Amino acid sequence: TGVVNLGSGQFYKDDSGNVGIGTSSPSAKLDINKGSAGLLANFTDGVNTDFQIRITSLVATVGPAAGSTNLAFQTASVERARIDADGRLLVNQTATIPTEDGRLQVTGGAETALALKGGSNNYFASLYNISNSLIGSITGSNSSSTSYNTASD
Repeated sequence: TGVVNLGSGQFYKDDSGNVGIGTSSPSAKLDINKGSAGLLANFTDGVNTDFQIRITSLVATVGPAAGSTNLAFQTASVERARIDADGRLLVNQTATIPTEDGRLQVTGGAETALALKGGSNNYFASLYNISNSLIGSITGSNSSSTSYNTASD
């Protein structure tokens, strides 16, 4: 009973089956404490680019270690979204739309591709130029009207 040292003072297992790496009091099934910022975990199949988990400056990052690799998300064994190697977010598709370089690309299939619900300020979208100046917006009201607004005529 109690905490069992699994070797070299770095690996521990408690009575609940929790395993600690770098901590003698694990609070989850796997509790890793590196003791400093940086690479926390590295996963590889020995062939493809590594998948890594890093923590630096209060930001946790997950993803491929290097190369032109995509990060995909799936549910029910079906890919639902991916961030490609160029930083594009693709939803309901695994490749970019031909001749399109938009950073967000959504394919609806048999369903609506994009649905927007405004906040309490009735804004659905705000459009900015490269200088971060508001140049337009799409707003709605509590009734059924939609307005397409521009900064100037």
